[in-house]
Amino acid sequence: NPLFGLEDPMDAAAALAVGVAKASGDISSEQKSALLAAFQSTFDLDLAAAEQLLASSAYLVGDGQIFTDQVEGVLAKSREQFTDNQIASTLALIEEIAAVEGATQRQRELIGRIREILYNDSDSTTWQ
Repeated sequence: NPLFGLEDPMDAAAALAVGVAKASGDISSEQKSALLAAFQSTFDLDLAAAEQLLASSAYLVGDGQIFTDQVEGVLAKSREQFTDNQIASTLALIEEIAAVEGATQRQRELIGRIREILYNDSDSTTWQ
């Protein structure tokens, strides 16, 4: 699945945003507008580039079921490339998109899983 081959943090962040939007069902026109605006501001893209990123992300995410079931796989190849700032802006992005129509329980759970994945740095040590 190409969704699990994303290596660029921007592509992964965009897929996360679309996946979070789809977790509440089909993407509404309000969510689409919010995604386009957020892609423009977060990634410093013009409208055409934001539309292309949204279209490619929506294609990769599909109906959202595989995304939701295996969100860890979406970040598997890109996670190590994320800077701390990119992690923070990605989390802000997905929170913003979830809030467009009021975050559903499913969206909140998904965001929690994404937060855990992004902050679970493999270099960190445990107490054991």
